[in-house]
Amino acid sequence: GLACNDVGEILSCHFEPSKEAFLVFFHSKNCGPCILLKAELEKLLPELSAMNVLVRCADVSNEQDLLRVATATAGWPLRALPCLVLFHEGVPVDRLEAPSSSGELIPFISSNSHRWLNPREEEEEIDTGNSDRKQQRAVARGPRTNSHPTSLSWVSVFGHDFLKGNWWALGSKKQRNI
Repeated sequence: GLACNDVGEILSCHFEPSKEAFLVFFHSKNCGPCILLKAELEKLLPELSAMNVLVRCADVSNEQDLLRVATATAGWPLRALPCLVLFHEGVPVDRLEAPSSSGELIPFISSNSHRWLNPREEEEEIDTGNSDRKQQRAVARGPRTNSHPTSLSWVSVFGHDFLKGNWWALGSKKQRNI
């Protein structure tokens, strides 16, 4: 099934850059459309996995959770549930709020898949004259754009470990698997 976490676990994560795409599904256990979409999303997991997209969900059932998300993501608050936020390299690139059906998910992902299936940057090796030491640099192929500017980047909110299926407890170095 789809791994779900509470907002506190998500907000306590430490971010490390990643080249993978992640879809975070914000939902409420009391929201009928959220429950239906979660079931449909679980059916789409194999197809999303084939598109190199990992999926995680976060329950924002109570007002305190919504306030925590709104405070931490001042430039990108949740305005409707369910809400799906697509991340590439730890940065939100698009969001889908209150989709009417799961039929909107694959086109939503496909419209952004060029970001990780055909990356805008490539690593190239440069010979520095020392055969055992090679320098790598990124070759930019165009500016990166986010469809929604943020005053506090979601990079600092969502941790790489959470998105990979692990999270670090706040104030603890003990790793927990989800």
